Amino acid sequence: MSKHFALDRAHVRFRPDPGTLASVQFFKTPKQVRPEKSDFKPEYYGLVVNEAQGGCGLILILPEEMLPRTPCYVQLGKMGVLEAEVRWTLCLDAKDSLWKVGIKYLE
Repeated sequence: MSKHFALDRAHVRFRPDPGTLASVQFFKTPKQVRPEKSDFKPEYYGLVVNEAQGGCGLILILPEEMLPRTPCYVQLGKMGVLEAEVRWTLCLDAKDSLWKVGIKYLE
């Protein structure tokens, strides 16, 4: 069972089960035509570092920074695919293109 570790936010954050992975498909422009969620084709995979009702935090290897409000589809573990957007990014290691990315669910 997950334990919460932050109470001063809009939604309580929870630690995910160890090894929970996320699959992500980013869309480069807000107006880019999105495929149906049933046609989800993840481009990136990463480790889920926290979860909340409204979003999650991920560690991803990305070729470039994803700007806030970049739309995406995200799937955590065995959950269904959700429409989401990037809220913030933090470069953890520029040499290895390692990023911490905040995701906000839009549904």
